[in-house]
Amino acid sequence: AAAAAAAAAARGGEARRGQGAIMSEFWSKTKSGLASAADVSKRAALRTKANGELEMLKRKLAKLKHDFGAEVFPFYESDKTKADAIYHSYRMRVEEVVAQIAHKQDEISHLHKKHAKGQQGGDQVRSQPSQVSQADHQDPVAPNPLGSPSMSEI
Repeated sequence: AAAAAAAAAARGGEARRGQGAIMSEFWSKTKSGLASAADVSKRAALRTKANGELEMLKRKLAKLKHDFGAEVFPFYESDKTKADAIYHSYRMRVEEVVAQIAHKQDEISHLHKKHAKGQQGGDQVRSQPSQVSQADHQDPVAPNPLGSPSMSEI
């Protein structure tokens, strides 16, 4: 009887050790899952911020083109030299903003790639990065056949 009691006590000790290992594994998986969730949340916040910045840059580009038109219009017919000077002034600023937009799109694309690698089979919804239209990468004011800047791109 004493041997049976000792065997039962040993099994109880093994069961407690087994439960401890299970709890340790559970806690380890929980910590890993929380860290992964925190990483996913951080990347989602960075993507949202970058998308907001991209939209601000696009509005800045549209405003530059609008301001160009308003500034050059009075000189377009009467003073080609002044109109050309305004054109070159705005062209440099537009090219700078277009480069910033391209950089921001690369940043967003990189964040989406990191998200896709970290997601492995999850079914979360991803927002797609915004794209700059083809016209935004072209000459902001393309010359027309007469040699004067065209207002069609503005």
